[in-house]
Amino acid sequence: MCNADGRRYALRAGDVVELTPRVYLAPLVDGPPWLCGMLNYRGRPVPVVDLGLLASGQACPDRYSARIVLMPVPDHPQELFGLLVDRVSTANIDETQARRTPTGLSSGLLYDEEGLIHLIEPDRLLPVAHREMLFAPLAQSPPDSAFSPEQFS
Repeated sequence: MCNADGRRYALRAGDVVELTPRVYLAPLVDGPPWLCGMLNYRGRPVPVVDLGLLASGQACPDRYSARIVLMPVPDHPQELFGLLVDRVSTANIDETQARRTPTGLSSGLLYDEEGLIHLIEPDRLLPVAHREMLFAPLAQSPPDSAFSPEQFS
């Protein structure tokens, strides 16, 4: 379970690789607003997206309780992305009790004693267009953006 923008969200434990505290994220020039920056994860650059901005346009506040949830990228399991959330907790959720929602970030909704929970699917967090933008190999970049040795001589 995680919180962002005043709402509660549930991720499958199997979709989570690791939790990290909110740390320095290298900013990206001209990145989309939902992209917080790049995390240096064991020497690998990992893009981090803000769940609050994705869900409602409201950024996750800079709090001690904030966490980055590292998850594999759908269709690119060797790659990771981070999800910035306000805080993280654990819960046992029965997905069979959820009401399916075909739109938005959540794949289903359910209630518990504390209120509404949005079930999240990783492929809804990073639609195909976003995945292609963040994880396209340099070999597929347009020629005018490629670096050549002549540029540095």
